Amino acid sequence: MNSLIQTDMILNNPIPWIDAIDRLKFQKRSCTTFIPKETDKECCVCNYIHPKSDVPHANKVWNCKMHTKQEVTNCYGILPQSTSPYLRCDVETDLEQLCFVLLGVWHMANPGLIMRMIGDIDTTPNIKIEKELLQSISDAAVASDAWIITNGYKEESISELVGEVMYNCRMNNSHINFSAIAVGKWGNIHNRHKLEQRNHNTPLTIQRGHGRYKLELNHTEYIFFDDGTCDSLDTGEFASNFAQQISRGARRRIPLITVLIGGTPHSLSSIYTDLKRLVPVVVVNGCGPLADTLYKYLKLTEGSYKSSKSDDQDETFNDSEDDLGIATINEIFLEYDEISGSSNKKTLKEMLRSLGKFRLDFVNDVRKLYHIVRQQNYETQGKRLPVGELLSLEEEKALGKYLYQMASCLNAPFRDNIHIFNIDSSKSLKETIYCAFVQARDNLSQTKKKYHKTIDEQLHLALRWSIGDTTEHQPATTTKIWNDTNKIKQNRLLLIDALSKNMLMFVMNFMKLDIDFTVLFRPTDTPLPKVASHWSHKYHYLQELYSDTKRKNNDPLYLLDQISSKLTFTEEKHLVIVLQKLVGDFMLPLYETQSDIELLSLETEGDAEHIYRDLFLWCILTYRLDMAKIFLSQLKTRICSALIASKILKSLAAYAPDQVAKDTLFAKANDFETHAIEFVRCAYFNDKHKACELIMRCTNIYGGVTCLQMATAADNKRFLHEDACQALLTNIWYDRVDPVQERKRLVVNILTFGISQFFISIYLKHFSNCTSGKPKNHIIGQEPPKRQLKKNGIDYTDDYDAHGTIFQHFFHFHNRPIVKYCYTCFGYVLFLLFFSYYMLFAFFPLSKDNPNIHWTEILTIITVTTMLFEEIRQLLSQDNRSLIGKIRSYFDLNNRISNLFLVLPAYLLFYIGLALRFTQKDTQSFLFARIVMALDLELSFIRSVLFIGIASDLGPKIVMIRKMTNDLILFIIVIVIFIFGYGVSSRSMTAYGTIDFKGRNIFRDIVYPVYYFVHGSIDNERTQLEATPDSGTTIVTQVIFAFHMLFVNILLINLLIALFSFTINDIQTQAHYVWAYDRCDIIRTYHARPALFPPFTFLISIMQCCRWCWKKLHRNCCANKIPYEEQSECFKMIPINDDVDYAWSEFERYSTNGYIRQLLDDQATALVKGTTTDVTSESSSNNADELKRIKTLVSDIQKDLEDSQTENNEKLESMKSTITDLQTRFVQMESRCDRWMTDMKEITTSINWMVMAMANAKMGESEPPLIRDTSRTSSISQKRLSDTIYNRSNQQLNKEYTTAGQPLLQQERSVTPEVRINMAFRTNNNNDV
Repeated sequence: MNSLIQTDMILNNPIPWIDAIDRLKFQKRSCTTFIPKETDKECCVCNYIHPKSDVPHANKVWNCKMHTKQEVTNCYGILPQSTSPYLRCDVETDLEQLCFVLLGVWHMANPGLIMRMIGDIDTTPNIKIEKELLQSISDAAVASDAWIITNGYKEESISELVGEVMYNCRMNNSHINFSAIAVGKWGNIHNRHKLEQRNHNTPLTIQRGHGRYKLELNHTEYIFFDDGTCDSLDTGEFASNFAQQISRGARRRIPLITVLIGGTPHSLSSIYTDLKRLVPVVVVNGCGPLADTLYKYLKLTEGSYKSSKSDDQDETFNDSEDDLGIATINEIFLEYDEISGSSNKKTLKEMLRSLGKFRLDFVNDVRKLYHIVRQQNYETQGKRLPVGELLSLEEEKALGKYLYQMASCLNAPFRDNIHIFNIDSSKSLKETIYCAFVQARDNLSQTKKKYHKTIDEQLHLALRWSIGDTTEHQPATTTKIWNDTNKIKQNRLLLIDALSKNMLMFVMNFMKLDIDFTVLFRPTDTPLPKVASHWSHKYHYLQELYSDTKRKNNDPLYLLDQISSKLTFTEEKHLVIVLQKLVGDFMLPLYETQSDIELLSLETEGDAEHIYRDLFLWCILTYRLDMAKIFLSQLKTRICSALIASKILKSLAAYAPDQVAKDTLFAKANDFETHAIEFVRCAYFNDKHKACELIMRCTNIYGGVTCLQMATAADNKRFLHEDACQALLTNIWYDRVDPVQERKRLVVNILTFGISQFFISIYLKHFSNCTSGKPKNHIIGQEPPKRQLKKNGIDYTDDYDAHGTIFQHFFHFHNRPIVKYCYTCFGYVLFLLFFSYYMLFAFFPLSKDNPNIHWTEILTIITVTTMLFEEIRQLLSQDNRSLIGKIRSYFDLNNRISNLFLVLPAYLLFYIGLALRFTQKDTQSFLFARIVMALDLELSFIRSVLFIGIASDLGPKIVMIRKMTNDLILFIIVIVIFIFGYGVSSRSMTAYGTIDFKGRNIFRDIVYPVYYFVHGSIDNERTQLEATPDSGTTIVTQVIFAFHMLFVNILLINLLIALFSFTINDIQTQAHYVWAYDRCDIIRTYHARPALFPPFTFLISIMQCCRWCWKKLHRNCCANKIPYEEQSECFKMIPINDDVDYAWSEFERYSTNGYIRQLLDDQATALVKGTTTDVTSESSSNNADELKRIKTLVSDIQKDLEDSQTENNEKLESMKSTITDLQTRFVQMESRCDRWMTDMKEITTSINWMVMAMANAKMGESEPPLIRDTSRTSSISQKRLSDTIYNRSNQQLNKEYTTAGQPLLQQERSVTPEVRINMAFRTNNNNDV
């Protein structure tokens, strides 16, 4: 929207540079002669539409100089839908005048690099190459303030990608210093006539053409050259010459490189010309035919080129290999060197010699490219392409020239200026462009510079491009260069600029140089002007870092300016306010104004650590997280730094614009929490005791906070659940008592209220004197061990049992947190007993007969009052320095919700009930006091659950109950809605006019009965409805009642059970983290509690008050001696001197070096591969989408496997049933065959009997025709065979039906008996008859 408004303003207002263009009188060119094409007689070769009155000249060859005319151009101004200027000029315009337009008229900044992009309209790179091009072109342009020159056609992929780079950079950073210049042919622009009509309202020219290409509108400047043609071929020669003129024009020496991204075959002449002019060329493989061909033979001849270059060998050209079919192979080509002015003669045969065995393939590939060039030339000239592949003599010469130019690119010296890039290589395109840029600078150098200056420039250049330092002898030079006192301001500004631009490789290489930051960021001799700034002289670098131009980040998660519009960071106070809001006001201000005299007393080591801290916090606040990891590696206090980063990111989530941004910030906060966990694990692995001390140490560099304090404030429960944190809390809980070996002694001391500690201390002292072997007076005179920690903090690591007095041991025993906890539990049990007793038996209204209250009630009132004072003391003893901060911390809704909804209501109800107890005298009104006190007693019993949260077995269960309460509250809200819905609607039909409008009656007659439905009590409701079953209201009420029971008692109850199950499974692991947080809070609370339990805590308070008064008086008497014991107690480990703190820092540094190196190595590897680990919201969403896609794919695979398994099981069951059916049928066939055999035997016997009977009757002289069994097997063998087949069939149940069917049929035929009747036919004998 802003761009459109700006465009309208430009169009309505006069353009300031119009007069300058008018004075320069640029020309345009138009065709004057109508020469028709061979392919289209009605169209001129120039492709413009001529009027019908023009006479065609068919026998002429169209020529730009002869058949066109020049006129003063009127096409310049601002492009529509854009704010970019454009100019139409003649193709023969003086290029220096165009350079003057860019630099003098349009006031473009001088570039540090010119990148000429040669693309291909017919080829589009794949997605992977496009992403690499976008990233590398953007990085190279930003690093060098480059001018990018393209043809500006939207149809060309590289022009569109450059336009996308410009659009993204404008959107993210309005202060970009690079430009994109479109240099294209005027006749190829679509709807170009609108530009002529738009600017000067001139009538349209009669010569009109279509224009094949649309403009890419995101370029910054447009130069259109006009050769009098339309829709013709743009070879890019004009753009290359223009780029060369910008590079080496009048008093200019600007590095120029050419990037070949595809490229048409016509672009070879431009590439050849650039290489002759010592312009480095970057060839990107996989983008087009010309680039792919060059890359192919550059890689194939790489080995032979290196060997010939080193050995200086000349390969002979055999006649047997001279079968290339090139007519001009022996033609001499003259090469003229524009730089040196010399000329050289070579033949094509000599140029092809270096290709060796690849000559034939090379010639064939180049022929294919030339055929493309030939076809396009014929189309441009309007001629028909000849039939056949034979070339004319001129075409053979053109092919030879094309081969010569291509072969020259593969030979020295052209080859040395070619840099190739492949997307599959480990080297990025930005590094390839950087190498070409360095070579272009070297080629421009006409005089040699001194060595140290060359090293200085190259080092600055490599750091600016975020490329590893490529200079030699750098260990001896870099430290000297960067620590040079004469270049401090220059180097500091360079580093701050790199920090602002988030140049990770720059800063990583910078940190490797071992630069003294105290020298680089030391206060300058001249103080800063204090006109609009209130930064102290010490923090002058912070004033530069927090300025508007340096601190702002283009990332959408940069939320620093969203905190408050009043915070402009013009003074230190604004930064202090921001840190108090994001970290907490418990941290002392890190930036306080000091005088210059005080600054001189600071040590160098402390200054360096403070500078790294300031840079680390700046990176976190401005959301440069990967940069923050680099400075995290330089800090010594890494655990606390990572936890502070986690806290800041979680606090910034409150200012996030949407849920996705919040999730991203929380994810980043969890990453820094993970880093802190890994740091602690590394330290805990090396030394468990020192690791615990690191967690509790007072970190002066961060305002005296501790790691445990920051983890609690940042809600880092995973950190608190670590073994080191739990071991630390256990040591604080028991305080110099071994929880395993000294447990019995501790139990005895607690049961005797510490009295047994006297005897134990006497025994230990006597045992120590006896085992030492020295006289007692010598032991008493022995010096005690040196104290490492101050007494007003955590000092359990300092052991003084052998040197303390008996009374010191006694008081120390009662000050242990576990002893305080046991006493508090015991006192709370007594409180509940007294409270319950007088509520049950001695809570009556005061009267004349009973004017006094019971002693248990008096004791309960005193106990509750002392408990209230203790709660107030705990609230005021919170780490926050402001009262509002203390209240917010004490009533934290995330972790201390019980204080707000359990502890505070308990005290309020008690004192309200107490007030009612003394004001209400009669029995009826005294019920209000009884009700309130009963509710308070209920809360007091529930509050006792908090005491068992310290146990590792019961604590997580309480967390689960607390989490499940949220589900229960939601269920209650829903069920209350249904209760009122059914109760009111049903009573309005069945009990209309019977209910009084009173609160008690409404609850008694409407709410309570419906609520009891949940418990299954529905008899009264059914009885009431059955009284009038035929009434319409009863019928409707029955329907509503059924729906209510179905929804509430079945659906909602089961839904609640399911929610409870889901909640338990969901928080199974989180419960232990929450319990770790609660355990830390309990231990911290009891560490600061008085030694005795209520109501005796007031005695301790009186003693502390007296002690404070005595210290005040003692301090006034001894003003010069202020011991450390007078400081207030705190939950920290405070070192007694700087040596202890230094030892802690060194231990933390060396213990965590391994992990931080691995972290930075992974980050550097990701940067080299082009996948930076500084993931923005877009990359985070992409990672989340990829994870979801993988999960979906895995679930689909699992579903397919389950479906396949189900289908296989069904098929297996079907096969089993089929086989069982076959087995049954086989058995039936066997029984049927047996039956047949038996029947046949009986028939045979019967027939034989009949025949024998006839024989006995002498019916014939012949023998009786008996039936004989002529089957293949006997009956016995047949039976055995049947049994064998049956057994085999049982063993082959899993075979298919067809496999088992054929043997059965064959066997069936085999077991069928063949019955044959042999009859003897003889001549009848009459005599016998």
